[in-house]
Amino acid sequence: MDAIFPDFKKEYKKGDKEKYLKKFQNKGFYLIDATDKPINKKSNKNKNEQICDNLENKTNEIKTLISKNTPIIIIKKNVFTIFQPKLKKEKIKVLNKEFIPFPSHGNQEKFKKIFKKYLPKKLL
Repeated sequence: MDAIFPDFKKEYKKGDKEKYLKKFQNKGFYLIDATDKPINKKSNKNKNEQICDNLENKTNEIKTLISKNTPIIIIKKNVFTIFQPKLKKEKIKVLNKEFIPFPSHGNQEKFKKIFKKYLPKKLL
């Protein structure tokens, strides 16, 4: 949210999550997780296996939500590595040509810099 809404850090208050998700949606953004089940507590190997296992279903879900011309930005190195070739093969418009780190564990500023590089200016 901080990368899209410049005043987010100043304005956000506890309990505003729903408000910002609505603003995010109203700007035309979707957030689609790589899997439908939580994988945070799994090992990297198991995370990647589950992402790969869900690749076909998630690709189909993406194709039902958007057109092939809708720009997509893939976040997180392993998700980019797994999804980018499949989406490219399906001729789905992936904007980023490099992985964008997940915005946690000290990667927030790096995330914002790279994310904004690929985010269409008309959406800011």
